[in-house]
Amino acid sequence: MSAPLLAALLARALPGLRALDLGLPAPLLFPWLPGTLCGAGDAASLPVAEHALLRRFRQEGGRRALCGFDRAGDAALLAGAPAAWGEAPERLLRLAGPAPAGLPPEALLLLPGEAPDPPGGERGRIILLLGSAARVARHDLLVPVPRTAALFEQLRRAGAALGGGWDQGGRLISPRLGSLALLAPQGVTLPPLSIPPEALVHDLPGGAREGRLPLGPRLRLLLGTRPARLRLQLAAAGPVAPALFLDGLRHPASVLPGPEGSLALEAEVPPLPEGTPERALVLGLALPGGTAAALTGLELLP
Repeated sequence: MSAPLLAALLARALPGLRALDLGLPAPLLFPWLPGTLCGAGDAASLPVAEHALLRRFRQEGGRRALCGFDRAGDAALLAGAPAAWGEAPERLLRLAGPAPAGLPPEALLLLPGEAPDPPGGERGRIILLLGSAARVARHDLLVPVPRTAALFEQLRRAGAALGGGWDQGGRLISPRLGSLALLAPQGVTLPPLSIPPEALVHDLPGGAREGRLPLGPRLRLLLGTRPARLRLQLAAAGPVAPALFLDGLRHPASVLPGPEGSLALEAEVPPLPEGTPERALVLGLALPGGTAAALTGLELLP
């Protein structure tokens, strides 16, 4: 609940926001915040097999490697180059470890709860307590000091506008510190997230065109934080019997015929065993040889 709720809150509070989630192997904002770039803060320290897997994935329609695997592209992003961020008016970096040197002072930083201030000058801190009465997660948003009060108010209004009976509280404690809590009453859920083919992070050599991602005999998608349920939309020239894999293991799925030439593949995603570290979910799809099919959409249920 925490990751989708955090993404929904930031999207509503900060119009035009573009985020870079450097949390691999356990991203947080990706994929729940549309347009978020994904990467690893220290790709070189990843286990060899994990590094080899992740370096195959491409984002932004197949044009860009995951951050941490492209030195030139990474340097432009971390330096705040407008073109690298798609001219976004608001930029946010989510860090799971130490902050890289030389971050732009105007960038917003999302850190684990109670993480120390990164080097490079003072920043304001907005503590976000999100989830449900049964489980609350803390995320700290570090912002330029002069913007602390205004950004706190934007987040407060965004939380109030989410609707659905959320329990909200918090206040601006000082010019440099605020705290905001947003908790879901029992039974309240967030809407599903629909991801168009052009926005998928995959390991195919080409990208999507006109809302269709042409498939070969196999496909791997990087999904980030685990959803509770997923639904794949496929278009095919004839009957197909796709096989679904989660983290490399065959997983049961329901095949639902749709209008002529289309079908849906639905599956429940089991939670990680208690005590298992969070990690990005990799979805695999295998098709019989010679099958002509395309992925036309993906829906994730928080």
